[in-house]
Amino acid sequence: MKKIVIGMVGLLTLLTLSACGQGHQKASNPSQPTSSKKTMKKAATPKVTMDLAQIKAGNYKSLKGTWTEISTTDNERISGGKQSLTDTLTISNHVISNNGKPLLQGDILFDQDEQHQVIFKTNNNVLTGTLADQNVPINWSVTFYPVGTTSQYQADSKGKNTKNLIVVWTSNNSYTQVFAQAVNGKHSTKPTTKQSDSSSQAASSQQPTDKTAGQSAIDLSQIGANNFASLVGTWKNTAGQTIVVTDQVATKPAGSSATFDKGAVVSGQDHDGYPTVIASGSVSDGYMNGSMGSFDPNIKTSPFQPLAIVPKGVQLSAGDHSDSSKDRLIVGGIQSTSSDDVYYHQ
Repeated sequence: MKKIVIGMVGLLTLLTLSACGQGHQKASNPSQPTSSKKTMKKAATPKVTMDLAQIKAGNYKSLKGTWTEISTTDNERISGGKQSLTDTLTISNHVISNNGKPLLQGDILFDQDEQHQVIFKTNNNVLTGTLADQNVPINWSVTFYPVGTTSQYQADSKGKNTKNLIVVWTSNNSYTQVFAQAVNGKHSTKPTTKQSDSSSQAASSQQPTDKTAGQSAIDLSQIGANNFASLVGTWKNTAGQTIVVTDQVATKPAGSSATFDKGAVVSGQDHDGYPTVIASGSVSDGYMNGSMGSFDPNIKTSPFQPLAIVPKGVQLSAGDHSDSSKDRLIVGGIQSTSSDDVYYHQ
């Protein structure tokens, strides 16, 4: 009997110790909940790619939508500076319109009631359309900049454009409009636009001697043959600004989009190391439809603007208020109405 009691006590002790061990194991190894951290990924901004080959062929599907004007520049001497940014480009599959009026369709550019054929050229992934005939009263160009191709119309101070851009340039007051394509309804900040010196700026102090003082008139036939001797000298407008034509002749370098081979060098108006030049053109009604601009091959838009070369004694029209008793250079061509555009030979 005594042995049975001792055995039962031992068994109860073992059971008790076993239960305590299991309880201790549970206490020392509690189940831990799994903590999950969700990483929020920022939605990537969709990239809208300009299809330059399609654009050149007149297919504007990659441009379709409304483009907002983000910058304008002009000849501040004439218009007084930048204008309010209110214009828009509306682009369908086959027509680009500026404020509801057709601007470009295929290889045709619309200028009010006139139509001009456009020639396209691609350089460094930038497509530029210029007029096939640049001997016109008002010149135009349209340039397409895909993202990351230009720092001239940059969205910030750090570098190249972060939005697709379309730049419309006209020689009428050297007016340039920059339009940006919207992505999810948002546009880049207003860009900084680099501008080259205009023809109205005063020339440098190193001016050549005026060799044509006392000559009776400009020799248009010589100018047409790229002999610019009759233009050499100082030309001044009523505001005292000058154009100084040297006796040097520049030749168009490789890569330049200019349609002229040679031009008379204008003093003190270089553009990135390339001088401003005056080029010849067609003659009508006693004056020449010349041009003034730069042979700089890095200029993507049309590099020249009209310049009427008018001998004294020639009155352009009944509304011509310039002094017809003097030889004249008229910046912007005969359509210009500003007296500051008329430069007289000194």
